Amino acid sequence: MRVRRHLPPLDQWRLPVGIERDAAKRWTLYVASAVLAGYLTAYLIVFPAPLLHGHDVVPRVVGLTVTEASGEIQKAGLQVQDGGAEPDPTTPQGTVIWQDPPAGVSAPAGLRVTLVSSDGPPKIPVPDVSGLEGGLSQRLLAAAGLAAAAVESVQAASPPGITMLTRPPAGSLLAPGAAVTVVVSRGAPTIPVPDVLGMSQADARTRVELEGLQLGTVTRRRTAGANPGTVVAQKPAAGCRSEPAMTNGIRIAPSILSADLTRLAQQVEQVVAGGADWLHVDVMDGRFVPNLTFGANMVEALRKLSDKPLDVHLMVVEPERYIDRFADAGASVFTFHPEVSPHAQRHLVHCKSRGMMAGLALNPSTPLSMVEEVVADLDLLLIMTVNPGFGGQSYIPASNDKIRRARELLNARGSRAFLEV
Repeated sequence: MRVRRHLPPLDQWRLPVGIERDAAKRWTLYVASAVLAGYLTAYLIVFPAPLLHGHDVVPRVVGLTVTEASGEIQKAGLQVQDGGAEPDPTTPQGTVIWQDPPAGVSAPAGLRVTLVSSDGPPKIPVPDVSGLEGGLSQRLLAAAGLAAAAVESVQAASPPGITMLTRPPAGSLLAPGAAVTVVVSRGAPTIPVPDVLGMSQADARTRVELEGLQLGTVTRRRTAGANPGTVVAQKPAAGCRSEPAMTNGIRIAPSILSADLTRLAQQVEQVVAGGADWLHVDVMDGRFVPNLTFGANMVEALRKLSDKPLDVHLMVVEPERYIDRFADAGASVFTFHPEVSPHAQRHLVHCKSRGMMAGLALNPSTPLSMVEEVVADLDLLLIMTVNPGFGGQSYIPASNDKIRRARELLNARGSRAFLEV
């Protein structure tokens, strides 16, 4: 049996009333959700802006310097709060490594944003390597993350090559890779005593001090066949080994330039009684410097008044013309300027051949490189801390570093030359 069901035309189809209403609600909800999602996407991502009136978005400042980060935060209407610094192995010192609140957060105007900056890599304490062999000390410093930049030596009772100390000292906190100077022992100091027999007392004193020793007690006795004032005996004898009594000691050499020449004998007696080790004589020719002072005749006069070493500093052109003249007058130290002498090494040797200590003087603007090639021939290096030619000038502060570098140069070359200032 067949059953036929009547179907209305399509244009007459209708959903049940309840179903039609539910679908409409769902579609309305779908459309509204899509519109809201699009608006929020545009509002928060494409064109971000504070959600609430009077709020600001915290900018991202990690990776900026503290100064740059502070500027960005203040531009956003917020305030900066210092959160201190923490070690960081990779971030340069002064760079922001953390912020709170984080970037992108909406914050009320005036909110404090805490910034923590990098203090650089963690500091490394200098290990205590005293008493160790110098090479081992350098390897230990390298293993600790530091660098042995230089090795200096000092005379000490410890065996040669043993580390005495470091600069900076053990325990100092340094950045990774910082330079540390290792100071090792040269062994017990033993200097051969020079032969001063037959020399005048002044020349003997100069020779002894040049070797790094100190003149001891001076006694007088009558001896047939010897010239008055010359050395007829010495103790210890020439060739004996002795420790340097005044190595790296300070010597005071007051300048005759400041003396009242009408009372020269009295004033020389006063400075010697006050502890002067040497007497300094500034010689100017009116050409190398504007002023004109005294010459070899002053040295002759001083030699009659004292047996102290006479330290002559020539601020003159053609200083080689005066070497013999001052040697004959009794000068102990002959110092000249290499700025006016292209043959400094030749003149240094000439000074020594005449029994004088040989020195060079450097003007404030003259680099230390001027003397590097003749350090081995130097007995004295004078670092001018004022421009030569006038008394009573102010000390040039930059001289401090030049003096330090001059001492490092002499030490590095193993020179016992005096460093005069």
